[in-house]
Amino acid sequence: MPPRIADDEYVDEGADAYDAEDFLDDDDSGDEYRSAPSLPKLGTLRGALAASRSNAAGSNGKAGPSAAGASSSSASTAARVKAAANAKAKQKDQGYSWEATYKRSWDAVAEDDSGSLESAVRSMIEGSKRRRTLKDVAPVQRGIIRHLVLLVDLSASMLEKDMRPNRFDVTLQYAREFVGEYFDQNPIGQLSIIGTREGIAERLAMMGGNTIDHTASLSNKRRLEPRGEPSLQNALEMARSSLVHLPASNSREILAIFGSLTTCDPGNIHDTISTLVKDNIRVSIVHLAAEVKVFKDTKTKYKQA
Repeated sequence: MPPRIADDEYVDEGADAYDAEDFLDDDDSGDEYRSAPSLPKLGTLRGALAASRSNAAGSNGKAGPSAAGASSSSASTAARVKAAANAKAKQKDQGYSWEATYKRSWDAVAEDDSGSLESAVRSMIEGSKRRRTLKDVAPVQRGIIRHLVLLVDLSASMLEKDMRPNRFDVTLQYAREFVGEYFDQNPIGQLSIIGTREGIAERLAMMGGNTIDHTASLSNKRRLEPRGEPSLQNALEMARSSLVHLPASNSREILAIFGSLTTCDPGNIHDTISTLVKDNIRVSIVHLAAEVKVFKDTKTKYKQA
């Protein structure tokens, strides 16, 4: 250890490192300052101090355990950084999680020699048809000839304007389109149309397969002017009388389109529903307003049977 120097013999040899008078300009022409010399950063000083300590420990023969610990910690840190980088690269290759379920169907579309996409679109449509054919679903057993009775609500509630221009016009428009689609899908099918208003049911079109007659019966608005209250029971009884005599090889269905929340019936409608279930007549109801319990019971009892 070097001998200690007395305070009165101490000589400052760091004048070139820091001299406050050199920062000022003695010239009175201006108050310009020269830039101060850059001081070392705190991190650099700490690193130099740590290096000096490790060197001192190595010179004393104690660097073995500490060097091994430092190397092991640095190795584990490097391994963690490498694993994180690999995981990030793998995630980047896979893409975002929300893209996993998204199919890029447009990549499978290719132009033919003439530059048209018609052949590619045709092949995609045929592939979807094959998938639907091979799909394992419960078969629906239908009769040889399909017989359907369409019930239309002609009560005053059909004049409500929650559908533009009103429920009545919208129902007639879609009913005419339904008639055309029905005979397109069932060329030998039979259809009858029944309306209900003022508590009674009236036949608008007889059971038959003439598309023009059925469409014309739904086009005469003056004859079908809505008024009064509907009667679901009377309409179902009239529809049943048109279907009950058909053989078992023919399907028997009733489709009712209602907009009224009430029904004016002469008797117990649940007896009529039970009779329809016994005769194996399927009833489907489309309501334009809200759910009505008696309509829901009609469908529920048929499912339970």
